[in-house]
Amino acid sequence: GFLTSEFQDPQFYETMEAALGAGAEAGGPTARYARVRIRAEAPVIFFGFLPTGQERKTAIEVAAVAGVSAPLCTACGIEPIAIAAADTSDSIDFGFVRGTRYTFGYQCTGGGVPSNLAGASGRIPYVLLNRYNEEATLYADESSQALRIGAQGMLPTSTPDNPASTDTYGRRACMTVNTAESIWASAAAPACNSNRAPPAVAAFTCGLAFRFDSSSVPSACASIADVEAIAALYTADPDITDIEDYTAYTGNGRRIITVAVVENVAAETLQPLGFRQFLLEPNADTGTLSPGDGNGRFNALYIGYPMPVRQGRFDGCSLTAGPGKVVLHQ
Repeated sequence: GFLTSEFQDPQFYETMEAALGAGAEAGGPTARYARVRIRAEAPVIFFGFLPTGQERKTAIEVAAVAGVSAPLCTACGIEPIAIAAADTSDSIDFGFVRGTRYTFGYQCTGGGVPSNLAGASGRIPYVLLNRYNEEATLYADESSQALRIGAQGMLPTSTPDNPASTDTYGRRACMTVNTAESIWASAAAPACNSNRAPPAVAAFTCGLAFRFDSSSVPSACASIADVEAIAALYTADPDITDIEDYTAYTGNGRRIITVAVVENVAAETLQPLGFRQFLLEPNADTGTLSPGDGNGRFNALYIGYPMPVRQGRFDGCSLTAGPGKVVLHQ
């Protein structure tokens, strides 16, 4: 005879308890767990002579639940930038307000701090952490590396992640909480009134702009080595609209950045307290980012930690909040 199988459409849930039980389904950005059921017929070989096995087949059903893991202690492939916690006593959001639009501006010194971009209600100073790989062979120029990191996050590497070794910073694709990080050497904080972002920061923001449009190279990015070839590697997020509520976002995650939160971005050595996520927002006048901005500014909506990180580890720390990765729960 013929054996048949039936694959049910996946069901999505907001909590693991709902996915494992009979909870209500969820959809869109609120869905963090998925349950899949498959019902199939299997051949009966040894018990076909019994009355219950005359058809020589039996029905079996299996189910699996996958979803987001515990908060990650080590996050890989994220954006190597650090921001200072607005409130270190707040272990959930570090003092940031979900659904609030902030202007990220590069850390600078002295007077004349650049103002917020239009639509933002606060400024978040950030620094670029060292991921310049002097041993790279593909698109090895420093500006090319910063561009690619802005376009996709920390680059894959064959070097094992060793947070204890400061010599491997540039070749690491991961970041670990409570582990020392240093600022990219050529991205030291400039004077606020210089109106000139460090070259690595400018290249990084060019990469961020590719998440909105990589079909052409902005004039501010034209001097980056191999920029045309690198731009061709990336596609824009399908949803590049201005968004006030994250639940309305229908993109593929390209606009979501995962950043390290530290106590003080002005410190010589930085240690991530955890990781949080923001949704990049287009400038009101251009519909994309402005990589030529003299302070490396861009707007982003704080969203908490809804998006799973591509890879990482959740052992080695005791975080109670933060992004996880996709794992099989059952």
